[in-house]
Amino acid sequence: ILSSMLTTCSQNKVVGMASNGAEAIDMINDLSPDLVTLDVNMPVMDGTSTIKHIMIKKPCPVVITSNPGDGSSRTIFNFLELGAVDFMSKPTKNQDILLQQQKILERIRVAATAKVANFRIPRIPKATAGNLADHPSGNSCSKMVIVISGPGGHPEQMSLLSDLVPAMANIDGTVVAIQSLPPAFSDAFARYLYERCGCPASPIEQPTVLSAGHCYVGIHGCPLRVERDEQPAVIVPTPVEDGLVPVDRLLITAASAFKQRLTVVQLSGANTGEQAGVRAVRENGGRIILRKRASGMVAEPLDPVADADLADAEVNPAKLVETVIDGFDL
Repeated sequence: ILSSMLTTCSQNKVVGMASNGAEAIDMINDLSPDLVTLDVNMPVMDGTSTIKHIMIKKPCPVVITSNPGDGSSRTIFNFLELGAVDFMSKPTKNQDILLQQQKILERIRVAATAKVANFRIPRIPKATAGNLADHPSGNSCSKMVIVISGPGGHPEQMSLLSDLVPAMANIDGTVVAIQSLPPAFSDAFARYLYERCGCPASPIEQPTVLSAGHCYVGIHGCPLRVERDEQPAVIVPTPVEDGLVPVDRLLITAASAFKQRLTVVQLSGANTGEQAGVRAVRENGGRIILRKRASGMVAEPLDPVADADLADAEVNPAKLVETVIDGFDL
């Protein structure tokens, strides 16, 4: 089914299909494909061993293609930290097959642009008894950073959040992390952030007051809006009703609520829709910061923002936290 979907696009050619990881390694060595789709659970050699072999011996873009229930979400996150560019669910018969095909083709197209040579295993501090005890104070936030990642951006997001969230806590700020994984992963990703590096995190599943020193996890494509009148800022899952691309709606409402106290960070693969949200951030005095494209895995989705001169800065990963914090009027 996946092969037939991929070949509906004339730019794609399926050059081989392997029944297990060991066979895949041999075929990859012989065929040098531009991209590999890889399952999690396979006989002979599982997905974890296979991707390690690929990244060491024959690096190329890898997209994990599995059912979320086939392996724990932690396994999927581990794959992304080992170098997989993206994850997508296998096609299912009980959903619109043409819509699934469209989404799969687009994810494959973007993933194929990945510069795998730029991949670096992320340095993420391990959770300790000390930082696990550092819960947010519960104070309402006065500043917000929205961190958007896409294909190739998961390792960057993990590395950034582990330092950015506590740094924002020191200036009464909050962080909203938008990722491109399926909706079922938002709760799992929040738990993973906490368990992996001690970052206090929660999924956005209901109207939630935004507290300083906390990270709130949302899914790219799931409609969210930010509300803030005289009350503490609240992030709200919202029905689609205005025709806006979800990421545009989030950025427009956040810009209105926080104005110059909003910063948006775009990591590898971060798609910002039709740029209406990015423009609203700039018009309200907020900032747009791009992760340095030349050293990232997937730069193409960041190009429209840079080409339209909407970015305030393009920054190396090691300087992102410093750039974000220094840009706020403290």
